[in-house]
Amino acid sequence: MNGYSEEDIKNAMLYQEQMKKAQEEQTNLTLKLAGLLAIGLWAIPTAIHFARKSLA
Repeated sequence: MNGYSEEDIKNAMLYQEQMKKAQEEQTNLTLKLAGLLAIGLWAIPTAIHFARKSLA
């Protein structure tokens, strides 16, 4: 025997699953943030361009 109870192994497996889910959630949030930043970096200069163009 390796010295670990079935409960310890079960808890370790649950912890691994929770960590995997947390990592996936963090990845999804990072991708969403990157998308929002990309849209913002495109939309803001575009809006400024058209605002200047309409005022000229």
